[in-house]
Amino acid sequence: VFEPLGMANSSYLWERRFDGRFAVDLAAGLGRLIRASRESPNVAGSLITNAADYARFLRAAMDGTGLSDSSRAVMLAPQVTIHTWSLFGADGADTESERARPLSWTVGWGRLETERGPALFHVGREEGCEAYAVAFPDARTALVVLSVSPLRSTFTSTLTRALIGDSYSPLDWLEYWRTVDG
Repeated sequence: VFEPLGMANSSYLWERRFDGRFAVDLAAGLGRLIRASRESPNVAGSLITNAADYARFLRAAMDGTGLSDSSRAVMLAPQVTIHTWSLFGADGADTESERARPLSWTVGWGRLETERGPALFHVGREEGCEAYAVAFPDARTALVVLSVSPLRSTFTSTLTRALIGDSYSPLDWLEYWRTVDG
């Protein structure tokens, strides 16, 4: 995936070429955490990348690059309805009316139904790092937010609204509930 999409700054393992080009001072405590967490590749959660490379991936996913039409359709179709109050919370809501938004999992993505058509989202979080990506394939619009801080992100919802007019992302469900503007 990396080579065909031109994702030259991406890997599932820490590589020496990333030294000095990462948003965290590698001499600091977070540097040790990031290096340690990247000693074993895990496609479900060890991607090391930058926003430009991840945006290339999002564009390819929206376009179905490298996929047959049937594979792309499966990738985008809801597979499992989400019935939890939050990503890391206990099961709770049992009906659409009990949830703020209809959410589901596709093959590899969260899916949200919106007035702009379906939205695909992905979230990543570990101590000191957070990532959120959302794509609206019908509108050909996407956004990647990567943050590195010992604090939880407080600006993701403000950015999604200001930059792409996204007031649909399930940031409360993802527990990005603290926003700059309240």
